[in-house]
Amino acid sequence: NTHAYIEVMSGEKLADYVEGTILTDTDVMTYNALSIATLKKIHQSDMKFADYNAFGRLDTYEGYCREMGFTHPDSYLQLRKRLDQYRQEIGEVEKVPCHCDYQPSNLVVEGDTMHVLDWEFAGMNDPLYDVACYGNVGFDKAMQLLKAYVGHEPTCNEKQRLYFHRAFQCMQWYNVAIFKHLIGLSKDLNMKFDEVADFFYTMAKDLLDQYCQIR
Repeated sequence: NTHAYIEVMSGEKLADYVEGTILTDTDVMTYNALSIATLKKIHQSDMKFADYNAFGRLDTYEGYCREMGFTHPDSYLQLRKRLDQYRQEIGEVEKVPCHCDYQPSNLVVEGDTMHVLDWEFAGMNDPLYDVACYGNVGFDKAMQLLKAYVGHEPTCNEKQRLYFHRAFQCMQWYNVAIFKHLIGLSKDLNMKFDEVADFFYTMAKDLLDQYCQIR
């Protein structure tokens, strides 16, 4: 979708309205085939994006929190070290055009068409990063999508990449939630973003613990 207007200072956006049903309002697994076809259309396209630069992005988000006077706890720093270690284990993967926020809340189904919304995170990335975004509605959904995407029982490497990317995403959203809490959005939006951050931290740790058990 295209943005009709973007307010640079506040980040508020107006976009063209898309008819259809948001995937989170459905049984998302019933649309696996359509979702995979859409993903592969993106991944196999000739679209050119900048590198998603996941860890550079995470560094930036951490920096925003520190600028607000936040000190990341030792438990987080240890988890970040593990994430860096596993990144080295997985090694380089060929990068393709990715949406990089391919969670069901950004997908709208209209008949046999799937509209993909909110492209501001798009970048060149490991295609399994997009699959991992399905973990936003349950990691089991991401695993089911992975099996359908690769067309076979996933290899250890494919499973590790899925766990790794989803853990990374949780670490990323941990920092986003901390920042939102620090700037007062917990009160303004009546949502406890500090608790949201704790949720994402716990999920990241659980995923990295499970990553270690994949053989």
